[in-house]
Amino acid sequence: MDYSEYPYTLTFSIPGARDFSGQKYLKTLKESSYIQDAYELITLDDSMIRFSLTLKQPILYTVEEYKNPGQIVLTLKPKKEENHQKIYSIRSNSYPVGESLGMLEEELFDLKEVRILKDQKGAFCIEAGYFSTLEEAQKNIDSLKEKYPNFK
Repeated sequence: MDYSEYPYTLTFSIPGARDFSGQKYLKTLKESSYIQDAYELITLDDSMIRFSLTLKQPILYTVEEYKNPGQIVLTLKPKKEENHQKIYSIRSNSYPVGESLGMLEEELFDLKEVRILKDQKGAFCIEAGYFSTLEEAQKNIDSLKEKYPNFK
């Protein structure tokens, strides 16, 4: 599980799983006062389940895994909002869920802090990093496009 900001997200990757009953609860999770959205993520690995929770605010969380019965228990608690500095992120164009999105993510595998985000229209983009200045972000966009021509 990974926690990220801008927006606040919890992303779960469960390897070695072909069936995950928790998928049917993603819609129910949106009823939480802490969760804005809950959605599955594309993966080209047929033995991995991935999903992401977009949070309404910063949170403290604990994740516990139990064997019998097999389950993952997520506990969320409010966290005091911190003063954030302005950031710039590099994001791809939006794509419908599908193989092209998964292939682009795989192409960027060697980059750190890559994640898939759902946009307001229900499509998905790939985020490839945060930067403290617009100039730094622009410089990295140019090098990304040079190294990964499919990143648009």
